[in-house]
Amino acid sequence: MRKYIDAERLIKDERRSVEDETFTEKVFEKSDEKVSMRAIVECFILDIESAPAADVEPVKHGSWIPQYENLFTPDEVAERTLVGYKCSECGREIDTREEDTAKVVSSFPYCHCGAKMDEGC
Repeated sequence: MRKYIDAERLIKDERRSVEDETFTEKVFEKSDEKVSMRAIVECFILDIESAPAADVEPVKHGSWIPQYENLFTPDEVAERTLVGYKCSECGREIDTREEDTAKVVSSFPYCHCGAKMDEGC
């Protein structure tokens, strides 16, 4: 599975390390060349900045919010009845009046808007 990073945060952290003189004044010797840590970090930052961006979006998390309706009995007493669920992110509704509620909710681990339904009700 691919792992995506927050490039802006990584660059910010690396720039902070460049400002630390005790870190960046270190010198590495490679054969007859001397390379400073500052130069290495700057090259690393340039590589990150020039890398192509992946087409990804942050994961949206949501929940199915129970929707109730007041139904009246012949004695005009209101009975609160579960009639469906609503997405906490986009408002999409799922009617569960004629379905097994638990089966419907487990059948929709994601909403059409892309929200992952893992935050509970």
